[in-house]
Amino acid sequence: MQHVGIAVAVGAVLLGLLVAVAIAVTPDDDGGGPDKRGAAAPPRSTTKAPSAPAGSAAPKPSPTITAPVVRWRGMVLLDGPRSRRDLDAKPPRLSKRDGEPDIRGNWLGPTVEADSDAQVALMRPRSEPSAVQCRDAAAAEGSDEVEVDEDDVVCVSTTAGRVARLTIVDAHSTTTSPIVRARVVIWDMPRTGQ
Repeated sequence: MQHVGIAVAVGAVLLGLLVAVAIAVTPDDDGGGPDKRGAAAPPRSTTKAPSAPAGSAAPKPSPTITAPVVRWRGMVLLDGPRSRRDLDAKPPRLSKRDGEPDIRGNWLGPTVEADSDAQVALMRPRSEPSAVQCRDAAAAEGSDEVEVDEDDVVCVSTTAGRVARLTIVDAHSTTTSPIVRARVVIWDMPRTGQ
């Protein structure tokens, strides 16, 4: 019988501790954390935060692209397969990192080859397809490589979702490697699904 009395006493002590812990961690009326009996509550401010002075604008969120925006224009040189170009860099740069370059040259002839996950599409010579037309052509007719000649136009969808139009101004082979020089326009495209 004595063991039962001890068990009841231990149970009562444990129950008392649980209640004390529950009270200690229960938030007070204003949701500000554990009950702090005896501590003075900080005074609450009734003044409003100062507003921006007249004539000054609040910071604006960065604009969402709703139409293609020209990111870069200039010339790009593909001097054989080692000239792997990252068209997502501004300006486009040489890159040997896996998954980064979008286009490269070829060993055997004047060719624009897609690299990484990019796609290239050959368009009508001397044409000037828009960013949307280039994007759609690369999506529908994109391939891994196109053989080019002077005045050809190549559309590229880059690994980062940008679009480029290459207008070939020079395409020839030398004794060491093919040379492709192009006038390039690269666009940032609006995000789909927003």
